[in-house]
Amino acid sequence: MSMLKNVRVRFGAPGVIAVVALVFAMAGGAYAASGGLSGKQKNEVKAIAKAEAKKVGTQGPAGPAGPAGGKGDAGAAGPQGPQGIQGPAGPAGPEGPAGPEGLEGSPWTADGTLPSGATETGAWAYGPVPEGNTRVAFSFTIPLKGEVAVHYMEAGAPKTSECPSEKVETGELEFILEPKAAPGNLCIYEQSGFGGEFNNAQNPETGKVEGTAGKAGAVAIFLTEENSSLRGTWAVTAP
Repeated sequence: MSMLKNVRVRFGAPGVIAVVALVFAMAGGAYAASGGLSGKQKNEVKAIAKAEAKKVGTQGPAGPAGPAGGKGDAGAAGPQGPQGIQGPAGPAGPEGPAGPEGLEGSPWTADGTLPSGATETGAWAYGPVPEGNTRVAFSFTIPLKGEVAVHYMEAGAPKTSECPSEKVETGELEFILEPKAAPGNLCIYEQSGFGGEFNNAQNPETGKVEGTAGKAGAVAIFLTEENSSLRGTWAVTAP
């Protein structure tokens, strides 16, 4: 058995391969020193290489996949994307139902006069005044369409068809009431006082003293005593 065969038996295939590598290295050195391998050396090297190559088995199948690795760290946030385009506006919703009709703007009307059957009320007073004639103005906030009759109701006087207010005595000849007037009448109600007497009413638009009121109001004329005074309420209703 040659020296290389002994090496193969002693060290096995891996060892032989290592020895072959060593032989080549040495052979290379010998080749460099002597100018090349001998024919016998070449043949032995080839024979050993072929024999060992036959002993190398084919590659086995791949082993099973290993377990999954742990979750990696989150990556850095990407850049913000561009702003989207605003979509078109949706269609308008259906129109709601109309609300109920409002109340009439009473007592005003289109021509600016008190409607027929509507009533205005107010308060009046004078005194103390000297002896003589005293005039008290009754102005209508909303003008009338024409003249109306004037009636004076003394304190405690019973109601009439033209001036239907109920009077309630509160003591010492003083009365309270809700002033009312039938259509086409101005009712002047005396509530309390002394020393005065209603004489007549003047229409300020015509200047006539005939117991009537004009569109804008009336002027009541009283015959008064020294230091007399009166007060009360009034109501006018358009015809």
